[in-house]
Amino acid sequence: MRTLITLVSMGMLLLSSPSYGQNPNDAAAVKAVALEYIEGYYASDVQRVEKVLHPDLVKRTVMADPQTGKSYLVTQGFKDFLNLTEHHKNAPGAKLQKDVIVLDVFKDAAMVKVTATEWVDYMQMHKWNGKWVIVNLLWERRQPGGNTLWDYIGSLSE
Repeated sequence: MRTLITLVSMGMLLLSSPSYGQNPNDAAAVKAVALEYIEGYYASDVQRVEKVLHPDLVKRTVMADPQTGKSYLVTQGFKDFLNLTEHHKNAPGAKLQKDVIVLDVFKDAAMVKVTATEWVDYMQMHKWNGKWVIVNLLWERRQPGGNTLWDYIGSLSE
């Protein structure tokens, strides 16, 4: 009887684990995709970033109108983000932060947090045709200021 209780308890523990039934390499693969994304962005390497994004990517943040304080949901698509990547320039000598935490992997879906130099990205990934890609991104600036709708619109025209 004691053996049966132990086996049932172990089975319940395994079933409740977020990584149950997962390939142990998935978390490493997911982390590698996140690093390709942030390192590619810092290097303005469009091809590097493009290979880890789903073509229907949606990247969002909430920004405020500086005059009214009203919040706006600002959305970038795949091509918008590749354009920003191409024109991105790091400050000379800047220490570029790229901390990646894989929050969860379940079957073919994953949630990841990337802490970059100026912002934090929460990314949703999915295994698409056998490879991990970023499907959705929600981001927020780490420091106050420079996160207004008008700052964002101005950055698109640079």
